[in-house]
Amino acid sequence: MRAPRHFLRVSGLGVCKGRDSRNGILLAKGTVPMRHTPTVLIVDDDASSVKLLTVVLHAAGCDVRVAATAEEALETLRSFRPTVALIDLILPLMSGLTLAQRLKADPVTAGIALIAVTSFNGPEAERTAIDAGYSKYVRKPIDPTSIAELILGTEGSAP
Repeated sequence: MRAPRHFLRVSGLGVCKGRDSRNGILLAKGTVPMRHTPTVLIVDDDASSVKLLTVVLHAAGCDVRVAATAEEALETLRSFRPTVALIDLILPLMSGLTLAQRLKADPVTAGIALIAVTSFNGPEAERTAIDAGYSKYVRKPIDPTSIAELILGTEGSAP
């Protein structure tokens, strides 16, 4: 018997995993197969943002690690290689912009897709983030459905 394939279903109420057991279970329209477990590093010192992102991404089937500071993120990256990093731009001691520049300058971490998650608004802030090495820019408050779709669409597509 073939092992069941896992799927991600994104609905207006949130994100959930389903299974196609090949024995008549119907999955919602728009359900996409998950090829492997996405790995995500969240770097944010705001506990409520971290909790929301962690819950949503775990529900989407992601392997998630969390760091509250840029220094903690660098330490985590010694043993964990995420495909995507969600990084707040305003962090204590070292900014998310500086962290992105360091990650992109290091050949070991340069391939991680970086997504800026911030309350900054305006085209200048977004341009600065992109110039620092971020591939995407997400404004807080975070929409759970959109962030899960973004992670699954961004994974493996780092510039």
